[in-house]
Amino acid sequence: MAFIKVTDISHHPIYVNTDHIVTVEEDGTHTRIDLDADTDHDKYIHAQESVEQIVAAIKASSM
Repeated sequence: MAFIKVTDISHHPIYVNTDHIVTVEEDGTHTRIDLDADTDHDKYIHAQESVEQIVAAIKASSM
């Protein structure tokens, strides 16, 4: 289990368990990190970091 630190659009740091990340995509000026969850609930985080920064952090966390 690995965690990455991102900053949400309200400037709060959030530590995300990389095992629960499903997709990372651009969403306007932010990045949307979709998390696995119940099918009834859509769980995601809007982060200030770019897609490339988040993907690099995920790769670095798995080393």
